[in-house]
Amino acid sequence: MREPWRQTLVLGALGMATLYIYAIDQYCLFHLMDYPIFLGLAAYLALSAVRAAPFGLRPLDVLRST
Repeated sequence: MREPWRQTLVLGALGMATLYIYAIDQYCLFHLMDYPIFLGLAAYLALSAVRAAPFGLRPLDVLRST
């Protein structure tokens, strides 16, 4: 049985990344360099939704490194 909530994780990750890019456009990259955790959280959500481990890293390792 497929979990329907996994599909929304990808949408949430895309939304977070879109908002981060919009904030960079509004406030410049310099002011957002303190907040890479939001990109890490978006990557965690997307990677855990598709159950991927790029370069042998688990999604939690990606989140932890940001």
